[in-house]
Amino acid sequence: MSGVQPESGPINTPGQLTAAQPAKRGRRRWLRCVLFVSIAVVCLYLFRAPLLRSAENFLVVEQQLAAADYVLILDGDRRYDQAAELLRAGHARQILVIEAKPERLQRKHLAPSPEDEARRELRARAVPGSSVHLIPGQAFTDWDRARSLSDWLNQRPQTKLVILCDQLGSRRLRHILDQVLGAEKARQVYLRPLAQRWHEGIDWWQKREGVLGVGQGYLRLSYVWLFGEGAQAQWREWDPEEYERALQ
Repeated sequence: MSGVQPESGPINTPGQLTAAQPAKRGRRRWLRCVLFVSIAVVCLYLFRAPLLRSAENFLVVEQQLAAADYVLILDGDRRYDQAAELLRAGHARQILVIEAKPERLQRKHLAPSPEDEARRELRARAVPGSSVHLIPGQAFTDWDRARSLSDWLNQRPQTKLVILCDQLGSRRLRHILDQVLGAEKARQVYLRPLAQRWHEGIDWWQKREGVLGVGQGYLRLSYVWLFGEGAQAQWREWDPEEYERALQ
């Protein structure tokens, strides 16, 4: 008796099934990776503003102090305005400036020293000269300034002071102060970071100055974390006359 024979198709052998399974698992793994990366990119884009602000905030150390004995001017935008305002408001009794190592033009009296410039700027803001004091030391780097401050604080164990500094360099400065001053003297020092005026109402990634400032802030902070003072201890001003003598 003849009947209709069923059509015969390809038969998957056990070996063929075994070979196909890793390929399917590989495709699924690749799809999961693509999906994960896509979700991560979307999340980063949606939350880019708070993430970027957090990146900037990490560079900033601000320590509140109701009243201080001194306010020390280091750097930062509108630092002289801020120092004069603290003095008038009674939040500080005196103003400090750290002596800087004179540069070539200053040694030749062709340019004012940073101390003379600070006195002139403060005098223009009605700060009497008797309220401005100098910490000796001829500092060249922030590490030198910290050592000069440490020597000054050795004679004043109860003194509290506020340091005016650049906002994006405040964490780096705090690290240097903690390393040089030690725990006891470091507790006498508070930081008041000053933002750049271009930052008012503008996020840092929207301005070229902000991108450069944050990038430089992280580079300088990373350097002191990794190497401490490093080669800065041997830094000195380039002297063209000495260079010419070396070529002879």
